[in-house]
Amino acid sequence: MSFFEDLFKKENIIPRIISLIAACTLWVYIMMEQNPIVERYYSIPLEKHNLADSVEAYDMPSAVNVQVRASRMVLDDKSKRDIRAYVDFSGTEVGSYKLPIHVEFKNGEVLSVNPKEVSVHVDAIQEQEVPVVIRVVDNSDEDLTIRNEGAEIGRATIKGPSSGLERVSEVIAPIDISNHRENFQTQCRLLAVDANSVAVDDIIIAPETVDTEVVIVRKLLTVDLPVEVSYVGDLPQGMEVADIVHEPQSITVTASPSALKNVKVLHTLPVDISGIVKGEQVSTNVILPNKVIAANKVIQVHLKE
Repeated sequence: MSFFEDLFKKENIIPRIISLIAACTLWVYIMMEQNPIVERYYSIPLEKHNLADSVEAYDMPSAVNVQVRASRMVLDDKSKRDIRAYVDFSGTEVGSYKLPIHVEFKNGEVLSVNPKEVSVHVDAIQEQEVPVVIRVVDNSDEDLTIRNEGAEIGRATIKGPSSGLERVSEVIAPIDISNHRENFQTQCRLLAVDANSVAVDDIIIAPETVDTEVVIVRKLLTVDLPVEVSYVGDLPQGMEVADIVHEPQSITVTASPSALKNVKVLHTLPVDISGIVKGEQVSTNVILPNKVIAANKVIQVHLKE
């Protein structure tokens, strides 16, 4: 005799039914107490569905916030693995769109999605070859640089939206020498930049990295600086300082950037002009700051003819 046949025998049927109802009620109570219905918030990766291979979608958020409701056991065990959020690009071509976000959760109920829609730009994917240039991007010592700064060290293929590729001026191999004083080997992750050295987003670069040897060198600047002559004594009567000229008016000097940072003009040793006469020249030397060199530092002073 089966369980239910035995249960519903005429003898004591009412107590038996009451016992069954009580058992079911107790089971439901225990299940609700041990595995209640709860709500959770998750950040879910946003997928792209039905997007043609020849185009790519840009400006999409990487994830969306989703509120779901399910039993605690389902959410604890499965978590967000069974929740999928996606944008359907069926029928889209190159252009800008505002598309809804779809969320699927087979084991529970989706309560809310934030945001509910996204504004995206669909663009054709293209590729081209560009030079790879080595650049120092971080350096705490203004007097140091690398031997091949700005040199082309290879070529790379870039792939991305046509609007992005048009902005790419070059691909750089960025070098950080802020903690280096000796030559070293490094692997650089390549970066696509525009004419203002600003990174261009959504560009795929192949190869992604390049190995290079970095040779540290001291930086030297060569500049022309004006010369101011220092005078002592009084000019003969009837003459003015404006009547005195010196040659050369400027000289070429070479030094490190730090040595030249605050040097705007060069001064000379004092020239006694009390006995100066026309037709004669008086020589003096330029006073060079520390660590500044010049091919010539002699200045000739004379009166205007």
